[in-house]
Amino acid sequence: MNIFQELYNINNNCIIVGDLNVTLFEMGSTKTNARGKQPQELLNEGIIECVDDDSTTFEKNEYEAKLDWILGSQPLLSFITNVETHPT
Repeated sequence: MNIFQELYNINNNCIIVGDLNVTLFEMGSTKTNARGKQPQELLNEGIIECVDDDSTTFEKNEYEAKLDWILGSQPLLSFITNVETHPT
């Protein structure tokens, strides 16, 4: 069982926010990386959803990616109405 499934089993009202270093093809990344396989499965199964924000959160040379995510279950996710990213 993966960590996201364990968290969901503890409390299915959850929001997971952070620098997960995850790329998700279905959310606009060029590919799903190894770290993204578990969250991608949960997204595909409808267990969690993702805030639909296409801002890149990592840039290096010519490479850009979204590595920071807001994932959560409904109805909690529906309360998020504004997302801002700030450069470091």
